[in-house]
Amino acid sequence: GLRAHIRASSSVASSGIAASGHVTVRGLPQIGLRAHIRASSSVGSPSLDAPASEEGDAAAEDALTPPGAAGAAQPAAQPWRALLRPTNVLPVATVVLYAASPGALDGAVRSAWELLCSWDVANQPMFEAEVAAGAFFVWIVLFSGVHLALGDSARLRRFDGQMPHDPFSWTRPGNWWEAANPMFSYLGSIYFFHILHPKATLLLEAPSFGRLAGEVAFGIFLYDLLFYPLHWAMHNLPSRALRNAHSFHHRKAHTLNALETVQHSYADGLLQVVVNIAVQQLSPFPGVLGKHPLSRIIHNVVVTYLLTESHSGYRDLPFMSHNLWPSLFAGAPRHERHHHNGRVYYHQFFKYLDDGFGYVEPATAPLSPPRPVANSKAALAAPLAMAVLAPVDVK
Repeated sequence: GLRAHIRASSSVASSGIAASGHVTVRGLPQIGLRAHIRASSSVGSPSLDAPASEEGDAAAEDALTPPGAAGAAQPAAQPWRALLRPTNVLPVATVVLYAASPGALDGAVRSAWELLCSWDVANQPMFEAEVAAGAFFVWIVLFSGVHLALGDSARLRRFDGQMPHDPFSWTRPGNWWEAANPMFSYLGSIYFFHILHPKATLLLEAPSFGRLAGEVAFGIFLYDLLFYPLHWAMHNLPSRALRNAHSFHHRKAHTLNALETVQHSYADGLLQVVVNIAVQQLSPFPGVLGKHPLSRIIHNVVVTYLLTESHSGYRDLPFMSHNLWPSLFAGAPRHERHHHNGRVYYHQFFKYLDDGFGYVEPATAPLSPPRPVANSKAALAAPLAMAVLAPVDVK
């Protein structure tokens, strides 16, 4: 929420900021400011509402600064300071150093690839799928157990201010299906895919560091881009089948836990897997035969982390993507809001399409309770049969 500190000059102190003849502020609660700024008719200024973007708080505070009080306002943050954050400097420095002397990083990648190829398991057709499934398991366990490390202070880092709601429900015998169904549905589908489309043997040649980094970054961007219209369609098209396919993922009535990352109907999960398989075949570099296997493996590890992070229910862990690169990643805050309001925030990772198309909430919009859906458990009872739920509105 926005805390606005408005200081009027002494010449207008007796009549408040309205005496300036420019703005009138109505309703100034201490936290969660919803400001309605109206220009007086004498100057004909347009009305200003709270900005409808994630960066709206700062802009709203600027709009609330009365004329003549600029000297009393807090100095604006200088843009160059944000550019000098370590998370921005390190990638740029890595690119510069690699361009100047690629040998060290290329050698490190080559050593890692040779070590991986020496493992018999890495040459099995299911290895990449097993890495993805194992990565999901690790990230879900880690985010589910954050409160065990932080103790009671974990509630301060969550969206609802509460401790996680039953984060290890899947470990109880009666809830075995919460973990087993996603795991075996995914691995079973990939197994049958390899029967129809035999996997090629691993390449002997290691990728360069530049190729590895470029293919991983391109794959994450492309996965998010290609799944965006599918995600939008499942919420907005008048298709009962699409809405039913996605409704199981929106079944919970509390702040998200990491396990919700993999709680889908089979049809919904299949769409994500198909998009990922397609992305994994593509490389941004001409003249290469598809994406290198090492790039695909790292892609799976990174994507599973980002998906789990966005469903974690945590907003204020320092290593989260939206805290490291706030201008680039939407992260957990926007995806949490998406589960509370299915009409906004359809990106998996980024924010540019949501911002461009206007699928955002006002900066001061309260976080309303999630909208649970009915008949959700039926979808997971027979995931391999692509179960269809009863009619329900995921909006």
